[in-house]
Amino acid sequence: MALTNFTREKFHAIGAVNGKREHYSFLARINTAGVLTFIKRLQACYPRLTLFLDGGPWHRTKRLTAWCEAHHVRLVKFPSYSPELNPIEQAWRTVKQATANSCYKNKHEFKKAVRHSLRVKNLTKMFKYLRT
Repeated sequence: MALTNFTREKFHAIGAVNGKREHYSFLARINTAGVLTFIKRLQACYPRLTLFLDGGPWHRTKRLTAWCEAHHVRLVKFPSYSPELNPIEQAWRTVKQATANSCYKNKHEFKKAVRHSLRVKNLTKMFKYLRT
């Protein structure tokens, strides 16, 4: 009998890389509030912060842009439909390949597999070209 998982449990992952370290967080819902919480955590580590964002609707809200402007966080937008330019997309591709085609008992087991994949892959090696 094949294992199946008919659950609707889901989570969203948000991440940032700086060429030396990756920062990731899991969110129940992807929205402006979750993105702002993540950005605040990043700013605690990196007071001078420049973020490159894709065109996600939660990245374009007035609330997010106003907060970033007030806290001197520079926002740079990637061109539309250009995931190949966004280094975090390369990281997500690696994680997806490592965790795809597997059955997890619940979302907590899946998160554990994602975390393991992130630790094992050492994704910062992929971003050496950013420093040249």
